[in-house]
This record gives sequence, structure tokens and C-alpha cells, in this order.
Amino acid sequence: MNNTNREKWLDIAKGIGIVLILIDHSQNFLSDYVSWFHLTIFFVVSGYLFKPIDGIKNLIAWIKRRTIVLLVPYFSFLLCITIYRYVVEILKGNYNITWFIKDFIAKIYGGQYLTGDYAPFWFITCLLGTQIFFAVIHTLIKSKKVQIAIIMFFYILSHVESILVHNKAITFYVPLAADVVLITIAYYAFGFYCKKLLASIPIYIQTLSLILSIAFVALQAKNILGFQFELKYVEYSNVILDFVIPISFTIFLLAISQALTKLKFTSSTLSTLGMTSLTIMYLHFPLNLFIEKFITYPSVVFILVGLIIPLAMEKALFQKNLLLRFLFLGKVKGKRLTSIDDKKQVTTII
Repeated sequence: MNNTNREKWLDIAKGIGIVLILIDHSQNFLSDYVSWFHLTIFFVVSGYLFKPIDGIKNLIAWIKRRTIVLLVPYFSFLLCITIYRYVVEILKGNYNITWFIKDFIAKIYGGQYLTGDYAPFWFITCLLGTQIFFAVIHTLIKSKKVQIAIIMFFYILSHVESILVHNKAITFYVPLAADVVLITIAYYAFGFYCKKLLASIPIYIQTLSLILSIAFVALQAKNILGFQFELKYVEYSNVILDFVIPISFTIFLLAISQALTKLKFTSSTLSTLGMTSLTIMYLHFPLNLFIEKFITYPSVVFILVGLIIPLAMEKALFQKNLLLRFLFLGKVKGKRLTSIDDKKQVTTII
């Protein structure tokens, strides 16, 4: 697969992923299934794009760059949404200073405390933590076997935490959803270590992933599997299936992304959504929640609103102004450091 098609299918994969996220959040009959793997796609793609870092000095510089690029848009969107909410509360007659302080602290604390308008925000800090965690392991530890052993250890530890959380042995949330990194680093690592396989997925791997995906859905539909998987709230079911199921679906969808590069209109549409996935991630919930105060509509409209309006806002507003470009898109000097065009310098945002 040539470089142009390779870049294209990565954006297509992100486009498919963001559509699946909106399908999940629209709460329809597919939600229980797409929630198994929609975020795994982004972690695998991000891992795929990770470039080895040479030395601690370069690692520190890379971490600083990643932190700025991801957290500037994070706090920009968070602040705008928070100001809007607080203005609404004041107009409603809420002058309780204690309420505002507690609410603001919860938003800064992040992670699982981010609900409603902020529901998807936890993913950004989790992704940043995953990228940094993997970069540190990969840079400081030269043995690939030891790297994988450490990642496997943390993957198992994530399931221990899940058991403790749901048995009420742990009754607090970790700031910024940092604990979810224990499991997501395994998906990120898969994207990196299996880069050659994913670059051009063999037909037998595609077939196997499709068969497994269909089998898992069928078993779940018949109440045989009983699979529950929710990254945000540390709800994991099975130490084996929690890896096999998301990865099976992800491999199949990546194969579809590669095939779709041959369809001009479809690939162009999905790749555009993929390149706008950050803005869509941040805005689809607050936009829909605002509109739903006035009218009700089916899940398909929720999805369209969540895709079209953020896309239009990015094209018409954020890309037209240098300051807005930096604050909301993570672009510096007119250039988004996190686009696929810059993958030689840094990994993509999602």
C-alpha cells in the first residue's frame, strides 16, 4: 500500500470511529455493541503512528509538545462550555457560590466526573496519558520483551482495579481518568507493535476478525456472552475478551478503511470527518443537549447534528483565525501538529 493510500485509510478509520462514537451516544439499539470497540480504534491508530524517540532529552520535549497540543484545545472547549453553563445557571437565579466552586473543581478534576456536556472529555486526557506512558516505557526500556511484559502487567492490574471498583473496595475516581491508561496502553501497544500487519491486513486475518466479530454479537444477542465493557467507568468483563473483542472489531474496521480508499466520495467524506474528529468529539454533546431543550428528535438526527455542525464550525471559524486555530485545533503557525501530515514529528491526536 503506497503512502498516500496509507495516510488516507488512517483518516477514514478515524472517520468511522467518530461516527461510531455518535451512534453510541445517540442511545440506539447499536449502542451496546459499538461501545465495545469505538474508542479502541483511536488508540490503535494512535499507536500505529507512534514514532520511536531517541533519548531522554527528546522524550521530555515530545511530552511537552504532546501536552500542549492536546490540553490547549481541551481547556479551551472546557472553559467555553463552562462559561455558557454558568451564565445559564445565573439567569435561572442560581447564585450559590458553593455550587459553582464544587462544580468547577469537578470539571478540573476531570475523568469520570465529566458528564453531560463534557461527557467525552475524559478520552482526551486518557489518550494523552496513554501516549506518554507508552513513550516513556518504549524510550527508557530497550528490551521489547520487557516492554510487552510491563504493558501486560498493567493490563492485568486494570482488571484488578475493575473488580475492586465494582465491589466497592475503591470508592473514588482517579483524576483525569488516568487509571484507564492501565488498559488502553495495551490497545495503543498493539497498534505500534503490529504496524506491519495493520499496514496491509492479510485476507485471512480480515476473515477471522469478521467471523469473531459476528460470533461475539450473536452470542451477546442470545444472552450467552454477557459482555460488559465501559472504559470510562472501569467496567471490564474478562481479561481475555476485553482485548480480543475490541481488537477483532478494530482489525475488521481498519481493513474496511483500507478498502474504502478506492471509493472516492465515501473515502473523502469519512477522511474529512476523521480529520475533524477532535472538534466533533468535543462539540457533539453540548450542541445536541442544547437543541434538545427545544425539540426532540430521533438518534439519526442526533448523529447528523453532531457531525455536521462541528464540521462547519471548524471549517468556517476555527480554521479562519490564527488564535482560534491554536486554541481549538491545536495548530501552531497555521499548521496542526497533530495531523497525519506531521506524523513524522508527533503522533496524531486520535
